Amino acid sequence: MSGLDALSLSLDRSWWPLGDGGDPIEAVLDVLIENLAPDLAPAEERGLRASLAVHAEWARSLPAGERSSFALVRDPSTARADALLSWRFGEAPSGAYDELLASARSRTSTDQVELVRPTTVETTVPAGRAIVIHDIAYTRTPGVQRPARERCIVAVFPTDSDALLELTASTIELSLFDDLPDYLLRIAAGEELGVPGYRESVGGGTP
Repeated sequence: MSGLDALSLSLDRSWWPLGDGGDPIEAVLDVLIENLAPDLAPAEERGLRASLAVHAEWARSLPAGERSSFALVRDPSTARADALLSWRFGEAPSGAYDELLASARSRTSTDQVELVRPTTVETTVPAGRAIVIHDIAYTRTPGVQRPARERCIVAVFPTDSDALLELTASTIELSLFDDLPDYLLRIAAGEELGVPGYRESVGGGTP
């Protein structure tokens, strides 16, 4: 069995699909609200739409490719999304593993972004080798106070394949995940996980 045969990803239904970035975000949000939170009060709906739009903008800032993105909405009545999860599937050019590993290990803070506790780890999942990149980033913008964002990338290089699966997650809720790298690795391993922060909720199917 090749690494591609071992790839099977599943998300809880609390991860709302934002699409592949090809459709206008307002049209995407219309469908999401109509189907997943049709009874929200007007103020709550406006807040949720604004939060989802921010997460969609984060997704659009990620590297281009065959990508699907999701926003975590644990409770629509709170009028916010709590995290972004996006995955991209494509071809890994020759030497991509070593180049990504070297690039990740060379990360440092800049005048624009301060990195806190950046880590890079090599590991494996059922599909093949993986690189885990994790940090907390503070964006330095003159005159604007921006919240810190926890970020993690898990890049999976399936065995006996030139494919690359890249999972990216980010959140400004720094206490949301007990262990964000472990959460992404378990998704990459095909596990069905509960809602982050809601230990009693398990599974829910693929969006």
